[in-house]
Amino acid sequence: MAVAHFYMNNEQSDLLNRRKNRKFIMRCLKEYAYEQLESIYSVDQLSSFVLKYGFCDICDFSGLNISAARTIVNCLIAVIYKYPYLRGTMCYVGSKNGYVAMLKKFTRYDPHTLKLLGVQHICDNAMAQSIGQALLELISEQTESATNNVLAQAISGMGLVDGIFLDENDFSTTRFLQIKRNLLECEKSGFYPRGCNSVSSVIYHELGHMVDFLCRASEDDELVMQYKNSTKHEIGNKLSEYAATSVREYVAEGFSEYMSSSAPRTTAKFVVGVMDKCYQSLTARK
Repeated sequence: MAVAHFYMNNEQSDLLNRRKNRKFIMRCLKEYAYEQLESIYSVDQLSSFVLKYGFCDICDFSGLNISAARTIVNCLIAVIYKYPYLRGTMCYVGSKNGYVAMLKKFTRYDPHTLKLLGVQHICDNAMAQSIGQALLELISEQTESATNNVLAQAISGMGLVDGIFLDENDFSTTRFLQIKRNLLECEKSGFYPRGCNSVSSVIYHELGHMVDFLCRASEDDELVMQYKNSTKHEIGNKLSEYAATSVREYVAEGFSEYMSSSAPRTTAKFVVGVMDKCYQSLTARK
């Protein structure tokens, strides 16, 4: 969905670019972060952990159980330590309810929310309303049209309200069992990549989109050429049927297999190799 046009002066543009150039500060080794994570048994403690170590600006796990919440943070740790500049647009982590609540406050130009996000000097009222309302409508449309597997979703919000969240409604017992069966069937049939039949693999897929938003791997000439020169059947055999739906999904599926599988295949390794190359090129310019 296109966000309505709004004016951004030179100072706002400069501040936004600086914000997008933020780098994750590693306050501890990744292994220690994992150890800390495993000792957390409540979503409130987990939220405090996420904010303490600076993984995002706002964290809200409302409606999620601790197992699901811990899973998304576990995946985030793996990815943000690999791509520290992802922190530039990692504004929100948590549940869908929490993201929608934050977005509504952002749309109303709530001073406290703007300050937590660090965008009080970038956004004006009109900009916040335009971006916020467009994203709320997008989420509403996607909710109405959602079928089968959902679980995780990544949102690109101009570097102001980007985030990744889990849909708490998918973790009710009946719904989750249905989704788990669908994931297993989709992996078995080749619709999803090998080893990608878990909550973690869906989260990695969405984080793959976020890394792609950052480094534009899906626009890389070598990757685009390989994608375009491959038939849907070839992509399905070497990665997944879903990867053949678009080059962006090709990237996200490759990333998901690379991060989820104990033995990622050649195509998944190729995709992540391109992502790493594009990321390194990006960081060299910062």
